[in-house]
Amino acid sequence: MKAFFRTSVVVLFILCFSELGNCSTFEVLTVGSSTAVGFTSSKLTERSVQSAMCTIETADVRILYGTSTAPTSSVGLYFLKNTSFRIDNQRHMETFKVISTSGTATISVLYEP
Repeated sequence: MKAFFRTSVVVLFILCFSELGNCSTFEVLTVGSSTAVGFTSSKLTERSVQSAMCTIETADVRILYGTSTAPTSSVGLYFLKNTSFRIDNQRHMETFKVISTSGTATISVLYEP
């Protein structure tokens, strides 16, 4: 009996509904531990963004949103690297700020219509 092995390649497809004009948009944020950063404002206005799905890739971070207070490396909601969260509110996306607790963090962000 022959053994057959199938090599699978996993490809992430971002679905685009061209008839509706709805496509997801993606960016990677690079975040240091001295200055909090937010989402790129032009990304929030593209394609009627309704939510942002975020995955913390390389270092722990702190976030705040819905307030004028910026997070610091010791103040804010704490998220470990390799975790994900979603923000589903336009005001919260507009006021979102993130900072690394130490070193440099990268956050993958998928903006969804």
